[in-house]
This record gives sequence, structure tokens and C-alpha cells, in this order.
Amino acid sequence: MEKIVLLGVSGSIGLQSIDVIKKFKNKFDLIGVSLSSNIDVLDRILLEFPNLKQVGIATEAKAEAFKLKHSDIQVFSGVNCSLDVIKNSDCDGVINALVGFAGLLPSLVSLQLKKRLMLANKESLVIGGRLIEKALKDNKGIIYPIDSEHSALAKCVRSLKREEIDSLLITASGGSLRDLPLKEVENASLEKVLHHPSWKMGKRITVDSATMINKAFEVIEASYIFNYPLEKIKVVINDESLFHAGAITKDGSLVLEAGVNDMRIPISYALNNFKREDIGIPFSLDSLLNLHFRKFDHNRYPLFSLALEAFKKGDGSICFFNAVDETLISYFVNKTISFKTYLSLMKELMSLSQFENCTSYAELLEIDKKAREISKAKVQALLQEV
Repeated sequence: MEKIVLLGVSGSIGLQSIDVIKKFKNKFDLIGVSLSSNIDVLDRILLEFPNLKQVGIATEAKAEAFKLKHSDIQVFSGVNCSLDVIKNSDCDGVINALVGFAGLLPSLVSLQLKKRLMLANKESLVIGGRLIEKALKDNKGIIYPIDSEHSALAKCVRSLKREEIDSLLITASGGSLRDLPLKEVENASLEKVLHHPSWKMGKRITVDSATMINKAFEVIEASYIFNYPLEKIKVVINDESLFHAGAITKDGSLVLEAGVNDMRIPISYALNNFKREDIGIPFSLDSLLNLHFRKFDHNRYPLFSLALEAFKKGDGSICFFNAVDETLISYFVNKTISFKTYLSLMKELMSLSQFENCTSYAELLEIDKKAREISKAKVQALLQEV
């Protein structure tokens, strides 16, 4: 029985991970979780997993309220609650479904403690890829990606020899604004941006999908996970999101992985140690009858290129980019700024970035903090002008 800790249990990936773990209760036991503030989800989870004895709740007041009801549970609170759950449990594996920069340190600690890391948190690799690489090497670790594209890539790559592969292919849906006339994109409403054509996801990743920042991050992740340079990772749009990724081979062939738009598939593949298991999701051949592919349009998605440019400048630069993106999206989804303002500020603030290379988590943390302060100050200044 493998003992699992699930970080970010109340989010989209977290709740779907619960569904998958329940299907394999004979193999996995959930013993610890963390979340931000939505403690309402915990009552049902505690009933389903009686050995769940460590809970991390980032919001202090919510943690105190939970403690009053559950004296038999070890409760951790504050920004480091996920780390506390990992360190104080005797887990074998960690599912990191945290969102944003906050997921990086838990990934590093999981690897340093020789836990099996099932990774949904993109920023761990996008921002801290070099640190993660060192932790993997030092502790002989492996990353089990929880992402439709990287899970599909793993399946394709594992079916081929390295010397047979020329390049990798990642598909994109095109996001919620793919069919909007280009001149209307910057004026898109919040509701339009959050209406994804294929996937049901959290707000930040849905916005990042509309701009293709998310896809740029996935290209960076793939570069780290599979050890291919950025120029060897191609992107094409598949409207239906049926085909997730593939490998272009040296004999002029293309090996593709298709599957239902359901995150439980990559979650199960990671949880089950790169093994395909029956999780009750049928594949309909009818889905193959009406497929549409498009060339990736860099003019429609300028932030895709901006993200890759930031990454090429160094860890500090992409860390700054991510923090600006996280901060501005929080203002956008709260209707404090428009989509047009979000897009223009991303470009303006990145032009101010002086951060390039850095070598430690502490340096990344400082850059993240400064980027958020700069972003907040800029938004506040704009609001005062109105």
C-alpha cells in the first residue's frame, strides 16, 4: 500500500485526484492533504479516507476553525503548511497539485526526502527547473507528470528509442478566444476568457490557456522532463483536444497519443507508475470523425513568445514573468482590470525586468516578491488615474 500526500486537494486537479485514488484503494492510501481555505471539501474526504491524519490549511482562521471540529487530526497552518504535511507524514508519494510559485518548494522538498513526485504544478519546472534537475540527480528521483500533454508525451517517448525520435509535438486547444476576430481579442470579457472550449480548469490556467502562456510553460516543462531543446518541441492546435501530444520520428512518421478530455487519465498514469489502468473512461471511435487541426498563430498569441523569451534569459527572468502573470490575473478575474489592461501590462512590466540568472531558491523567492510588488504598484497607480 503506497501512502500518498495530496497538495492542493480542493482545486480541480486535487478533487479529480481524489476520484482516482478512490478507484485504487487497494493500492493507495491518502494520509495527508493541504489546501488554501476551502475546508468544506474536507468532511467528505475524511469520511472516505480514515487514515488521513495530517491536514495543511494555509489560511490561519480556517485552520483554527477546522481544529475545533477535528481534534484527532494534526493540523498545520500558514504558507508552509504543505511542507509541514510532507515532513510530518510517512508518505511514499506526493501529488503536487498546487498552483503557482507556491508549488516549487514542496516539489524540491519531496525529492530531497526521496518521495515519489507526481507533478501537476507547472511552475516547479518552469521557474525552478535547474533546482529540480539537481534534486532529481542527487536523490535519483523521477517526475511523474500530471498533465494531459506530458503524460501523452511520456507514453509516446517510452514506446520509442531515443535515437528514433527527431522532435516532440504538443497540441493546444487554442483557448477560449481562438475563434474571436484578432482585433476583438483585447476587448474580451472575463466570462468569454473563462469559457474554455475543451477543458474545465481553474481560473488562472484558463486565462493562461487563452493567451497560450500555459502552452509556453508546457513547452518549457517538456524540455526539462524529456531533455529536448525548445526548438525541438513543436506546437499545433487541435480544436477538439483529442490528440494531446506526439513524437516525430526520424523516418518521417508521427506517433500520436489521443484520449478523452479527462484529467483523471494522466492522474492515473502518474499514480500507477507509468501504467495504463482501467478507470472507467471509454474511448468513442466517433470522436475521430470530426477533427480539426490548425497551425499555431504566433500573432494571435504574443505572450507565448514573450514567455519563452523570458525563459531563455534565465531563471530569474521567467520567475519575474510568472509572478507578474499570477498577480495580474488575480486582478483580472476579480474584475479590477480589463483583459486589455492585463495584456498591455504583461508586455510593459516584462520590459522593465532586470532579472536574469539566479542559483538558489532564496533568490527566486526574492524575485517573486519584487515582481508582485511592482505589479501591484502599477495596477494601483492605474486605478488612481481613473
